[in-house]
Amino acid sequence: MLRVVISLAVLVALAVARPGQHERGEEQFLDLAAVCGDPPRANRTSMLQYLIVGDSISMGYTPHLLPHINNTFEGQHININGGNSDRGATCLSHWLGESHWDLISFNFGLHDIAHDAEQLTLEQYTANMQNITSRLHATGAKILWVDTTPVPNVAVSPVRLDTDVVKFNAAAATIVSKYEIPTDDLYGWVEEKCGKGYSSCAGVQLPKNVHFAPAGYDYLVESLLKSINALFPPPPPPARQ
Repeated sequence: MLRVVISLAVLVALAVARPGQHERGEEQFLDLAAVCGDPPRANRTSMLQYLIVGDSISMGYTPHLLPHINNTFEGQHININGGNSDRGATCLSHWLGESHWDLISFNFGLHDIAHDAEQLTLEQYTANMQNITSRLHATGAKILWVDTTPVPNVAVSPVRLDTDVVKFNAAAATIVSKYEIPTDDLYGWVEEKCGKGYSSCAGVQLPKNVHFAPAGYDYLVESLLKSINALFPPPPPPARQ
């Protein structure tokens, strides 16, 4: 798993650079790799191309997901933890690169609600999501919004509140629906397994943590595969002779 440490100064700069000021906001930064990570790997095959944009949750499930679809897709995650939606609006063009994409799934939320240097207001998040969603829609790829997973109702570090997840997911749902972008409801999928307002979910989510156990990532993949297959139905099995 790739990890890049972003300095507080960079995070402050991202917070200052509101997406309404620029469509390609990353140009103001001299060191794109430090802020946005390396650009995506060039397409290596003629298979369908799939880009996953998100934070450590999607970084966690990507290696569990790709083996299930590697007969159809050449998939990759952006080469960095996508962080909050400020970074998303700033880095999106860099992450898309010059490649052709058939499918792009994306999520922002957990970093936006964290009580730290990346925290954004709901209004800031909404503006960023409008910016990001409209630009992804313009790529011509099929787009899948993956909503933010629950925060257990215990003390986590940095502080995050599940009530904020609900508010931010609702704001995102309003935006993606305008573009008729489907949603993979991972929030509801986790609640179905762990219960509404849960404080722990043994074997699925790590204790006092927003991240998941290996079996939990496998569980998230079950939902993601349903969403991907809805967008790209697998071919029917060959007829029996």
